[in-house]
Amino acid sequence: MPRGGRDGCRLVREIRCRLVRLLPRRGAGILRPQRRPATSHPQRQACAGRRWAATSIVMSMRTLTTTRLRPFEVAPPRVIKTSDLRADHLRRGARTVHRGRAVLPNPLASTDRRTADMLDLVAAIASRSPEQQWFCFEAAAVVWGCDTVSLGEHVDINQRFAQRRGADHRIRRHHSVIPSDQLAEVDGIPVTTLARTVVDCARSLPGRRALVIADSAVRQGVAVPDLQVVLESLGGRRGVRPARDLLRLADGGAESPGETLTRWALIDQGLPVPSTQVQVLTALGLRYGDIGWPDLRVLVEFDGRLKYSERYTADPVAAVVDEKRRQEAMEDAGWIVVRVMWEDLHHPGRLAARVRAAFARARRLGLASR
Repeated sequence: MPRGGRDGCRLVREIRCRLVRLLPRRGAGILRPQRRPATSHPQRQACAGRRWAATSIVMSMRTLTTTRLRPFEVAPPRVIKTSDLRADHLRRGARTVHRGRAVLPNPLASTDRRTADMLDLVAAIASRSPEQQWFCFEAAAVVWGCDTVSLGEHVDINQRFAQRRGADHRIRRHHSVIPSDQLAEVDGIPVTTLARTVVDCARSLPGRRALVIADSAVRQGVAVPDLQVVLESLGGRRGVRPARDLLRLADGGAESPGETLTRWALIDQGLPVPSTQVQVLTALGLRYGDIGWPDLRVLVEFDGRLKYSERYTADPVAAVVDEKRRQEAMEDAGWIVVRVMWEDLHHPGRLAARVRAAFARARRLGLASR
């Protein structure tokens, strides 16, 4: 074959490999939430896919843009034995993460590197030892699809058998007895139930990190009284007392980790516990504030940069204008709005001072209890 023909074939193969990495198996379009088909192969069954995030794919001759509508819900990667790795697997980003196991990243997975790394390790471990062990703590929270912040590097496993020598340093093994009604399975991966996972995280993690997971779980449908029942079943174990106080603050109205961390910072600074999703009747109609104190008519709005990026909206400029009009309508309705960004969370004292100043201004203007 002439040299030009070989180069052309090589170019075609390279383009095809790149498209395989980007395109879903069923072609371009909208992937509706669904489960992958069941399979009898034990390795694939252990790593059966989570629900795919609804994804819109827009193609043209030069660009391929993927917009994730639910960026924090990811699908576990495909696990492959290292002995079965092929060249096309390596071109598609396969990498070894655990003994004898490599993972092939999902092209639609979250861009959060820590979350992706933990899911890779969890899927690889589950494919090797599917029985007599359950993922717990933050690892289980990630499998359940909960929001996390400052995610740790360790994967916690509760198991019934003794730890083997030469264990992976990234794995922390526990040997506590967990009731069967607090164990579950998420698409082939054994985990503690969502309620037990939240309680374990509340007992072991710093308050801000635990509250982000708890709010996310309550938003998924876990009832706070159910969390209290699981907590009481643990008796006098370590961390139960602080966990009891923290779980009282769990609120599914917090729609993002940023809103949860803002609420935690203000409570930690001694301010009254705020309400979430505060209703405000404006000239534009009914609007909702992130958190606030209705009796004082003070709102706190958390702003993340991604909210106005092309990843979340087709027209960032229009999103900024709409948000400006929304705030003006709230202020015209007699509310004071305090804006918070990620940088403000690094200085909780200053943030609390701004909110207290808003309280004083509301009283001075006679807005309180209007």
